[in-house]
Amino acid sequence: MSIKLIRFIDGYEINGYKRVVRCVFNKGTSIDEINKVMDEYIIISKILGCNEEIKDIIKLSEEFNIFVTYTNENIAQFILRQLEKNSFKKYIIRKGRNIKKYIWNEDIIKCVIEKNMPFIEVDKNTLQIGYGKNLTLIDKNRFNDEFSKDINKLYKYIIDKNIGRIPLISVTGTNGKTTTSRLIHNILLKLGRNSGMASTGGVYIKDKKILSGDTTGYLSARMVLENPGIDIGVLETARGGIIKKGLGYLESDIAIITSISEDHIGVDGIKNLDELAAVKAITLKALKNNGKAIVPYNKHILKFIDEKRYKVCYFSIKPISILEKDNNPNIELIFLKENHLIYIFDGKEHNLGNIKKINFCHNGISKSNIKNIMCAVAALKEFYELDVLIDVINKLECDLNTNSGRQNILDIKDFKVVLDYGHNPEAFEEIFSIAKELKHEKIISIIAAPGDRKDKYIKELGRIAAKNSNKIIIREQDDLRERKVGETANLLKQGALNNNFKEKDIEIIYKEEDAILESLNKAEKNDVIILFTQCLDVIIPVINKYLKTQGLNQLEVNADLLSH
Repeated sequence: MSIKLIRFIDGYEINGYKRVVRCVFNKGTSIDEINKVMDEYIIISKILGCNEEIKDIIKLSEEFNIFVTYTNENIAQFILRQLEKNSFKKYIIRKGRNIKKYIWNEDIIKCVIEKNMPFIEVDKNTLQIGYGKNLTLIDKNRFNDEFSKDINKLYKYIIDKNIGRIPLISVTGTNGKTTTSRLIHNILLKLGRNSGMASTGGVYIKDKKILSGDTTGYLSARMVLENPGIDIGVLETARGGIIKKGLGYLESDIAIITSISEDHIGVDGIKNLDELAAVKAITLKALKNNGKAIVPYNKHILKFIDEKRYKVCYFSIKPISILEKDNNPNIELIFLKENHLIYIFDGKEHNLGNIKKINFCHNGISKSNIKNIMCAVAALKEFYELDVLIDVINKLECDLNTNSGRQNILDIKDFKVVLDYGHNPEAFEEIFSIAKELKHEKIISIIAAPGDRKDKYIKELGRIAAKNSNKIIIREQDDLRERKVGETANLLKQGALNNNFKEKDIEIIYKEEDAILESLNKAEKNDVIILFTQCLDVIIPVINKYLKTQGLNQLEVNADLLSH
């Protein structure tokens, strides 16, 4: 018997448990062997002063996954590894007691868990209690010298100094989560807040990027929460991060789900939209009592809503009429009616203005950015007056410096280039919808697809491009995700041809920079080039080089915003 994986998860994970250790046993391990190990783990833990319990047993791909609670990571890890070696129980207990002698923070952790206070085990010598500006760091020396090892004295200090939470806004969803996170973060900065944000593209403390990357998981959230300079956190929370390590925070004040649509189906065992919605809805489980959920009025997510435990704001492009909810003070509605944003709460209807006057949604042609604005307004209404928020939003542009790589419309000579991160059917449909609203002669689309998606979803992207384009250039991402060179490109081509698109109007150019340069050189007056890209650091220099050869002004972009 051997344990393939031991992973400690202190925030909520995909099955709705928190502060659990996930044990994955190798194939061939019987359930009887596993039960014996887990029974011993619980008995030994109790002898060592830790009351643990099995939360779940799940069989995935012939491997048993056990979710069991833990109090102290060092002790739990030691017990499990010794049981794997078939060590004697008396030996494990004796050694466990020796380990426990050197664990100085066990009683502190038990106390903060009991009081439902946020904490982070920074390392074995340092415990952080609280987040952001309300954090304090405790080490063994400080606990001994300042608090005389007295938990009650420490707890009084925590209360007196207002150690604990800061407002947290979590944002997840299939599409729109990065734009919504950035929009909220930018509004907060404009209003003078010291906001910290973890999102696709990097971790930001106020307006400074401190880490580049696809930073939407557990460790990225922790990086924000460990910074004493912030007074509010905006945490983009992606599916992959939830599945891998759970949430990186205890509870949020606001939980936003921007959309639920077909992406990642077939990845990480997710078989359908309901299962995808269940992963996203973990953020609702981590919503504090009397907090606020902001969700689309979508059948896949409605089953996870608890209207009694927290407030709910439903949003939609179409008018919402939920008669049975009209008298529920916990329910808010925000929707579009005759091009005006309508927000209903506390029994009153508020007209937030004409979306055709809002540049961030490209004067009303971007339905997705209208929804992102709805989410941002509904979230920040808990902290600011509506007119203050709308005034800030009206001054924001969806450009390379505010929302890099998301619906950026560039005027290049006498044609346009649209840059977007889209990589699933919903996002493709939205970008082509925007392009068609622009004055255009031809639409030239440069498309790619993530290699880990099912064949049918990759072909669907080709079909959508064919339906909306006059010419298609197919490229491939650098990370083929276990596909062969040309495999993803051929699937996209098949999807386009299946929609009766002419093969002579399809070109395969594998390198992204070559594809955009080819399009720029051949573009004619009033053409619209759509480039679905994740690599602005590659693309912007190519566009600027082209502009320079044409004697035109180059794009001025903050270099931090280009790195990924």
